[in-house]
Amino acid sequence: MKILAAAFLVIVVMLVGVGYVLPSDYEVSRSIVMAAPPQEVHSQVENLHAWSDWMVWLENDPEMEITYSGPDKGADARMDWTGKDGVGQLTVTSSDSAKGVWFDCLFDETYELHGAICYEAESEGTRVTFIGRGDLGGNPLYRYFGLMMDSVMGPDYEANLANIKKIVEAE
Repeated sequence: MKILAAAFLVIVVMLVGVGYVLPSDYEVSRSIVMAAPPQEVHSQVENLHAWSDWMVWLENDPEMEITYSGPDKGADARMDWTGKDGVGQLTVTSSDSAKGVWFDCLFDETYELHGAICYEAESEGTRVTFIGRGDLGGNPLYRYFGLMMDSVMGPDYEANLANIKKIVEAE
């Protein structure tokens, strides 16, 4: 029994130790080319009211309550929500019709995500890249979640981009 307890303790110490050496930050990004100029993409992205047309997070919780504040679009536009998975807010920090929109999210008043939807004109249209970055802090257990962020968030970013593409290419 003592050997089993000691082995368990060694495993726990090793897992915690490995957690401390894992990176605390992460980045998830996905790109797609849309057959539309950056300005048409920008019309969907800079206006938070339009996000309900393409944001899959909103589709996953149809009961979500959303309120908007600040300007209708561009820098300082803000969206607050309460849903089955908690509360949050998204604030546009910068907006450029040729380059993209940058935003900060706060989930449950503790977890921050810094994001962007960037555009780059190409011969086929516009390359649109959805990016999310965050810092999981010093907790070694949270750092293990960083290993899964790409597989958890990436599919939503892909779906968001596909939805935006469908909208702007139909215009």
